[in-house]
Amino acid sequence: MVLKFIILTFLFISINLQCREIKVVTEYLSPFQIKKVDGSLGGFSTEIIHELFKLTDDTANITVMPWARAYKIAQSERNVLIFSIARTKHREDKFNWIGTLMRQKYYFWGVKERFPKNQYSMNELMPLNIATIRNTNRHEYLLSNNFKKIHSLIHEEQQIKMLYENRTDLVIEAELSLFEMIKRYGISADSIKKVAEIPELDAQLSVAFSKGTSAHLIKKYSDAFKALEKNGTILNLKLKWGIPSEEQINSAL
Repeated sequence: MVLKFIILTFLFISINLQCREIKVVTEYLSPFQIKKVDGSLGGFSTEIIHELFKLTDDTANITVMPWARAYKIAQSERNVLIFSIARTKHREDKFNWIGTLMRQKYYFWGVKERFPKNQYSMNELMPLNIATIRNTNRHEYLLSNNFKKIHSLIHEEQQIKMLYENRTDLVIEAELSLFEMIKRYGISADSIKKVAEIPELDAQLSVAFSKGTSAHLIKKYSDAFKALEKNGTILNLKLKWGIPSEEQINSAL
């Protein structure tokens, strides 16, 4: 009887190690994480996460929240998956990196009529008001480079509203996300301008686990992500969502 109990206990533990519910945190950021008409979460990165969990046979308990909160949870709790997060030098040792969704380039953007010159130096931009999202890689960049007039916001769309209401001079965004945002506001793409590129912010938009996550989970998800790359799933989803491939990004450099 005791032996039977031990065997059943072992089997129960083994099953739970193989299949479990994983806490996942993210934000709304089109086209990566979008709120669909039925209220569910969609988007390019979200579909990759669903494919990832099909391979691992775990259950994704996904919660959408402001980025600052998602970032804090992923830094303070174990076994938490976060996406889509920019992999930067500042964050390298703060997370366990599972895989790269795409490479992003970031720019300062301003309303075109306010920036008539073709080129602007960082010295010219530093005195200006800049809106950004709290605890993002852009926010970290501004703080570490001693920009003083920073408007720290919670939601991505707030910065676009501030920009066109003349309450800030600049925002920092990747091109794909910025044009998705202004499209939702019905704003013409011709009204906004790349004021300056920020090479220091070039980053891999990624999937990561929090520190303290078990080595078993990290390997399981890293292997599954590599399988999605190898079988063409990620490339096919990039084509579906109009996400530039690595080859397209390299050819544009």
